[in-house]
This record gives sequence, structure tokens and C-alpha cells, in this order.
Amino acid sequence: MSPELTDVLKAWLIAATSKEPPADVQEYGLCYMAHALGGTKACKELTEILHAEFQDFLYPFNGEGMQSYWDAAQQKTQHLNPKRLEWVRKKLGLAL
Repeated sequence: MSPELTDVLKAWLIAATSKEPPADVQEYGLCYMAHALGGTKACKELTEILHAEFQDFLYPFNGEGMQSYWDAAQQKTQHLNPKRLEWVRKKLGLAL
């Protein structure tokens, strides 16, 4: 994983676990945030990693797929998804 994507995931995790996460962190998934925080290169790298690791690489943390993803976006709970948080922590070497 590149230093740029590592920085993006660190920034996302800090924001997602803060007392008052930014609205975009609450509403959007990692791919959007990778592009917003790290640009096209970080977004492309993240997409390649997700594609290699998950059968449903578009919605890998929402077991019910697209509808579950958009429901969480509307409820502003994307940052609370335990699978997403666990995956980011694992990628950063922080998983227990």
C-alpha cells in the first residue's frame, strides 16, 4: 500500500472515530473519501485493493449491497460500519 493511501486511511479513521465526524465521512464510503483526500491515484489504488479482496468490490462492507450502502449514507452512518472500520484498522496494522 502506498504512503498516500496509508495517509488517506489514517485521516479517514481519525475522522470516522472522532466525536463529530465531518458530514462527508458520515455519508460516503472509502472510495469517495480516497479521492477527496488523496486524489485519483489513491482512489485507483484503493479500488484495485478492494477488487482483489472482495467479490462485491463496489459495496464490500455492506452485506446487503447497494441499498444497504445508500441507506447508511442517508442515515449518515457510513463511518460506523464495523466491517469498514475493521478493514481500515487491519490495513493500517491496528487490528486486534
